[in-house]
Amino acid sequence: MFFVASKILWWLFEPTNALAIAVFLATLLLLLGRVRTARRIFVAVASFILAVALLPLPQLLIQPLEQRFVRPDPLPARVDGIVLLGGAQIPSMTREYGTPALNGGANTVTSFMWLARRYPNAKLVFAGGSGDILDPRASEAETLRLFFEQQGFDAGRVILEGKSRNTHENAAFAKELARPKPGEIWLLVTQAMHVPRSVGVFRQAGWEVVPYPEVYRYGRRIAFDFYPHIGHSLALFGAGLREWLGLVAYAATGRSAEFFPAP
Repeated sequence: MFFVASKILWWLFEPTNALAIAVFLATLLLLLGRVRTARRIFVAVASFILAVALLPLPQLLIQPLEQRFVRPDPLPARVDGIVLLGGAQIPSMTREYGTPALNGGANTVTSFMWLARRYPNAKLVFAGGSGDILDPRASEAETLRLFFEQQGFDAGRVILEGKSRNTHENAAFAKELARPKPGEIWLLVTQAMHVPRSVGVFRQAGWEVVPYPEVYRYGRRIAFDFYPHIGHSLALFGAGLREWLGLVAYAATGRSAEFFPAP
């Protein structure tokens, strides 16, 4: 129920969808003669788009998330296991064209492979099934398996968990398969923006991990750099908003150990 509700609510709150709904509503009001109300909605939509395009609003959302945890430096001398979370795979395109499809989060996968070679005795786990309520059979794990085989990486070394649909299930299902022991050192590889929520979920599951953030969208400082690609800015704003809403929802429902986990 939580999974389905979260997907439906996010569809409504996702910025481009929300803007489209607002424009549709304003147009309907205009046709009904509610000119003043329609005008206010149009002005609000235009103002929001300009603000996201001209101000560092996406960075203000994302930068605190990405900088909350840093990569371990130096890396631990011993690592007992490495967990990779999904999010970089596109199962529908993998199935459509028969070749593994990855998105802009692919660095999480390549870093996972690098760490696996650095720690040849570490147990390897991937957690990621289908996050699509319309296509529950699409599995990120299958895409990753094909990618490993294509790259000459030993996929048989990796425990592939392909049933989890969100971060909460990632941690719960992966723990069942990995069986981490007290005192073991486990690295958690995921996108930098997603690290705080992931750490909170793993802590709630009783699994202490060492985050290894990857795929940074912004630097360490807030900058007023004008980027004229409005669609790109809206997408980044939406990505940051989704993580903050996820932090709130997970803390409120007991799926995370705390609202904004810290090192």
